[in-house]
Amino acid sequence: MKHPVLMRTFTMPQEAYMAKLALESRGIEVKLEDELTVQVLNFYSNAIGGIKLFVEADRAAFAYRILVEDGYEDGENLMEQTAFESDQNQQRSAIVLKIVKIVFLVAMVVFIFMLFK
Repeated sequence: MKHPVLMRTFTMPQEAYMAKLALESRGIEVKLEDELTVQVLNFYSNAIGGIKLFVEADRAAFAYRILVEDGYEDGENLMEQTAFESDQNQQRSAIVLKIVKIVFLVAMVVFIFMLFK
């Protein structure tokens, strides 16, 4: 994808996959981000901003109509997410994920240190 646009975020992986299938069945290329992280560490879903569903910018309006028709959007929210904002969300997600990895590594080092003490 050259110009991905964030269409929606999901808390649960199954919701994201169903929306992805609904869009792909109508010929729209979809990219999910952070779905594996949420599957493995589901309690981090809110911390990393959930599972993000991206589509190509030129197909965003069509994708939004499909999401509204299929009940994934209520139709009241206007799609005002710009490429800049979606890029900021990606950067925030990457930073949070790095922090989580560092905390996990520190915890592992402390655990190993306590084993050999």
